[in-house]
Amino acid sequence: MVLLLKTRIISSAIGLALFGAVLIFWNRVPIVLDICISIINLIATWEILDGTKLVKNRVIMVISSIFALLVPFIYNGYIPISATVAIVIFAVALLITSMVMNKTINISQLTSAFSLTLFITYAFSTLLMLTRTSNGQGLFYFLLAFSFAWVSDGGAYFVGVLFGKHQLAPIISPKKTIEGAIGGVVCSTLVTFIMCLFYNSLSTSFHANIVAFTLLAPIFAVSGIFGDLIASYIKRSCNIKDYGNLIPGHGGILDRFDSILFISPLLYMLISYFPMISAI
Repeated sequence: MVLLLKTRIISSAIGLALFGAVLIFWNRVPIVLDICISIINLIATWEILDGTKLVKNRVIMVISSIFALLVPFIYNGYIPISATVAIVIFAVALLITSMVMNKTINISQLTSAFSLTLFITYAFSTLLMLTRTSNGQGLFYFLLAFSFAWVSDGGAYFVGVLFGKHQLAPIISPKKTIEGAIGGVVCSTLVTFIMCLFYNSLSTSFHANIVAFTLLAPIFAVSGIFGDLIASYIKRSCNIKDYGNLIPGHGGILDRFDSILFISPLLYMLISYFPMISAI
C-alpha cells in the first residue's frame, strides 16, 4: 500500500512537471498542444480497443488510430476538411474494410471501433476548443477542466483511504467510497474557489464569476466520478484491471484521464452558451 502510494505520488509529480512544460511551450508554439492531444488520442484509442479486446482486427485498429491522430488537427484547421467530412471518411473506411475482411471482422468490432474512437477523440479534443474560446481566456478554462478532474480524483483517493467506510459502487469499483467521493467534491469546490480568486487578483481586463464557478464545481466533480465509474465498468466487463501500464501506479492514459472525457465536453458546452468570464 505504501509502495503504491509512493509510486502514485512520484508519477503524479512527473506528470505535473510535463504538464507545466507543455503549457510553457504551448504559449510560444500553439501546435504543441495539438500534438500532445493527438498522442493522447492515439494511446487512449489503442488502449480501449486493444486492451479490452473489443477489437481484434489490426486493420481496424490502424484506421481508428490514424483517425484519432488527425482529429485535433482537423478541429484547429491544420487539415482543411470539416469534422463531419472526417467522420464520414472514417465510417466509410471501416465499412469497406469490414466488407473486404468479412471473415475476420464482425459487426460488434465495427461498432465498437467507430463509437469508442469517436467519443474518446472528440472528448479529448474539446480541451483544445476550451483554449480557443472567443474571449481569449482559454487557458483558465483549460486549467479548470484538469482541476475538476485531478483535484476531485486526488481528494477522493486520500479521503477514501483515511475515512472511507461505505462503498460507492461495490460491483463496479469496490475501492471507491462514498466518503471519498464527498471528499473529492469538497476539495474540487474549494480549489475552484481559490483559482477564481487568484485569477481575479491577477487579471486587469477580465473577471471570473466566482459564485457560478463555485456552484458548478460539484457538478463537474460528480461528472468526473461518473466518468471514472463508466471506465471501471468497461474494465470489469472486459475482465481487465487497467487499460495499460504507461503511468506507474495509475495504469494507462485512460486510467488517468477518464474523468476528463466527461468534464471537458461538459465544460465546453456550458461556456459556449454561458461564458462565465467577462470583460471588466
